[in-house]
Amino acid sequence: MNFQIYYKNLVIFLLTAICLFSHMQYLHAADSKPGQAEAEISESLLESRIKETEASTNLKDDAKLKLIELYRRALSNLQKTNSDKSAAKAFSDAQESASAQAKQLRDQLAKREDVNAASIAPARPNRPLEELEQQLQQQKAGLAALEAKLSQYSKQIEYHASRPGAARERLIAIRAQQQTLLADAKKQAPPGESQAETQAREWALKTQANALSAEINKLELELSSHQVRLELLEAQHDVGAYDVRAATAQVRGLEDLLSQRRLAEAEQAQKETEALQQELEGKHPLVRELALKNVDLGETLGQRALLLEKVAAEDEQARASAKRLGDELSTIKRFYASTSILSPLLQPELLKTEMVTTPLREATLLNRLV
Repeated sequence: MNFQIYYKNLVIFLLTAICLFSHMQYLHAADSKPGQAEAEISESLLESRIKETEASTNLKDDAKLKLIELYRRALSNLQKTNSDKSAAKAFSDAQESASAQAKQLRDQLAKREDVNAASIAPARPNRPLEELEQQLQQQKAGLAALEAKLSQYSKQIEYHASRPGAARERLIAIRAQQQTLLADAKKQAPPGESQAETQAREWALKTQANALSAEINKLELELSSHQVRLELLEAQHDVGAYDVRAATAQVRGLEDLLSQRRLAEAEQAQKETEALQQELEGKHPLVRELALKNVDLGETLGQRALLLEKVAAEDEQARASAKRLGDELSTIKRFYASTSILSPLLQPELLKTEMVTTPLREATLLNRLV
């Protein structure tokens, strides 16, 4: 009987002790300053601490500057972490979808027919010359926009072709930084360091560690998704190249139509002037003089129409030469950017050969343009 009473009292004592302990833990948590837990480090918290430190009148200038520098370093680390997480998500999404998107573009491109100036007839070819000339200017502006877009695709391909090597080098550097950071984290706080400064330094170290981890994840996803993203860029480039060819064919077709119309109108004007000259035989000398001037004007218009047609043809040749040279240079750049296994001893010889041949192409192109 006494044992039962003793056991009952012991249970009541233990339950009371547990309740008191839990209550003390709750009071301790309530008295703690917000933001002390590692998981609670946020941009808003750091910005608040920066403002509080700047407004503080109890800190010396040196201590204030050091605290603010540590808070800002931690804030910068958080922002870098968020940025790298967003980039990592984009790479992850691309890894899932880029291959299918590239295939879809390739399939669409395969269904399109090749285009040239003869295959595209301008709408309403019998419109007045002024309207045709206005349409030509609009089509040239559209062509320029498509060429700029295609140029951007080419630059992106060149950039991304060189990214794997740069990403691997950065991964090596980050892992070295992690070792340095680990050593810094093991160091004891300097004597006399305030509690606020110790906390700020720990926040800076922790956020830097998180930033490095986020960057590693981003770079690894960039490398693993590199091939499919490059395939998508190349597919987009090929679609853009087709659009440029189609727009170029439209411009050339309209230029040909305008040349024909100008030539036809000049010939018609010349015939009308000659007919007028015959009608004015035996008329007053002043009237005959005016008729002769009209004949000269008709001949001048005919010559100018032929000259315009010739200039348009030469301009087409110059544009084709410039595009071919640009494509060759882009191919060379992509080759050297993407080739990491080529022996460095062989690269100077290839570059030397290209340095000899490229100026010859450029000189030929300049002569054509002049």
